[in-house]
Amino acid sequence: QELETIDGDLIIQTNENLNEIGSLNALNKIGGKVNFHNNRQLRGTSNFESLSSVGQSISIVGNPRLVTIEGFDNIKQINGQIQIWSNRGLQEISGFQNLEMITNNLDINDNGGFTHLDAFKSLVDVGWSIKLNNNNNLASTAGLANVTKIGKSLEISGNKSIEKIEGFQLVEEIPEFLIINGNENLKKVESLEKLNSCGNLYVFSNNSLNSLIFNGLSTVKYQLSILSNPELTSLDGFSNLAVIGYGLAINSNTQLADFC
Repeated sequence: QELETIDGDLIIQTNENLNEIGSLNALNKIGGKVNFHNNRQLRGTSNFESLSSVGQSISIVGNPRLVTIEGFDNIKQINGQIQIWSNRGLQEISGFQNLEMITNNLDINDNGGFTHLDAFKSLVDVGWSIKLNNNNNLASTAGLANVTKIGKSLEISGNKSIEKIEGFQLVEEIPEFLIINGNENLKKVESLEKLNSCGNLYVFSNNSLNSLIFNGLSTVKYQLSILSNPELTSLDGFSNLAVIGYGLAINSNTQLADFC
């Protein structure tokens, strides 16, 4: 008889020679968390095609030869976070096609060759934050086009291949932080057209940024900082901004010629 339910956690961790996960095709429920951590030879996460319920988080961290993340297409809600960190060989994330809700964070940080986020095309509601940091080959965020709610923050930092921020066009509020930092080839931030209210907005050290459009933004509750974006020439994209609750800092944007 094949395993169908794990009431607690599934932990697959520090297995030096494990290169694939088999014999879990019938598993449909995990009551706790799922961790794939520090498996040096692991190549993929297939064989979870029947899995439809995870009680807590999915964490995939420190698997240097992991090429694909797949097999989670029947999961519609994660009651926790998705954490994908430090998988240097990662080429493809394809396993979350029907995921609609994450109650905590979507945290994708310091991964290898994957280029897009199309696996999250059904994602609507993120209870806490979306963090996309230091993914050197990530070129498109368009896969997050259906995200409507971000409960806390959005951070896009240190992604060398992104040339424009895409997706997020349905998001109306980011209550805590919107941070766009250190994306050296980023040229355009134009897709957050419905964003009306933001807690703090920080745009800094984007060396190629020349277009910054937030025409729907009327309120920044605390701090607005635009710093060290040497190609930025205009702030016309803030035409409807009416309220900044705390402070405004516009510093070291060497080509900025038009303030308002």
